[in-house]
Amino acid sequence: FTSFRTRFKMPGDESGGNGNFWWSMDIGNIHVTAMSTEHPYSPGSPQYEWIQSDLQKANARRDLVPWIIMTGHRPMYCSDVVEFDDHKPGAYFQTIIEPLMIKYKVDLYICGHMHMYERIHPVINGTVQRSGNFYVNPGAPAHIVQGNSGVFLDKEFVDPAPDWSALRLMEWGFGILEAFNATHLHYSLKLVDLLDSSDVGDEFWLVRL
Repeated sequence: FTSFRTRFKMPGDESGGNGNFWWSMDIGNIHVTAMSTEHPYSPGSPQYEWIQSDLQKANARRDLVPWIIMTGHRPMYCSDVVEFDDHKPGAYFQTIIEPLMIKYKVDLYICGHMHMYERIHPVINGTVQRSGNFYVNPGAPAHIVQGNSGVFLDKEFVDPAPDWSALRLMEWGFGILEAFNATHLHYSLKLVDLLDSSDVGDEFWLVRL
């Protein structure tokens, strides 16, 4: 991690976290809680205690910063064939961290690691809470695996697709997140092949009323 720690400066110290590894900050009307999936996060660990405290504080000030987005390197849900056993209901990451997401009403989890794109419907332990592209008061976070922006693309998904998988693509692209106000957040996938077009590869809304 030497290069990462030397070349980048994230607000770990300012947010009571751990340098570049776990930290939080407000960006406009979004509170970002960034965890490290590469460090211990089991109950009782320093990172777990920090995540719980940070989410609790963020959830208590929704009147000032209405959206909570978590981010980490690895997916909680992903239907790529590679490492599928680690990215499905019942896997360690899901059983440990998802209850905190539900308790403190995290709106969205964004990750990478797998070299593809996948949108996961708002879900609790593999059970879909809302489907479609317009999630109104979903009661659980949606998930985005945005690992299709460089290096190489993976080659195979599990078949059939899990119910919680909304869309999965192995095409180059990047995401655009827009939090318009306290009630409407929009996410879109811009594919490299569509850069000269207004079309998008995927999009959805989170609505909190």
